[in-house]
Amino acid sequence: MTQIAWADEMLKLAKSEVHANWILERYKNQMRMVVRQGGNQYDLNCREIFRRFAVMVVLYQYDAGFLTNFEWDPDLEAEDYLDFKAAIAQQKKKVMDT
Repeated sequence: MTQIAWADEMLKLAKSEVHANWILERYKNQMRMVVRQGGNQYDLNCREIFRRFAVMVVLYQYDAGFLTNFEWDPDLEAEDYLDFKAAIAQQKKKVMDT
């Protein structure tokens, strides 16, 4: 199984997607806390922090009007957000014919 460097992935996502600066700072600080407590960026704590950061980016973009026809799926995993555009596509509302 390939180990994922969650902190690195969070920074990549931050560089590629629109988000509020405070969101990145908050989750960077959480990653730092995990490391200070003996963890590392490959562990499950950092995986969850990455997932939460990605969700906050999604919700920020939705609130700012960048995403339309969107319905958030809270069950997506951290790995789903590694391909952020695909994760967004998974959450697009299905437009029904009337």
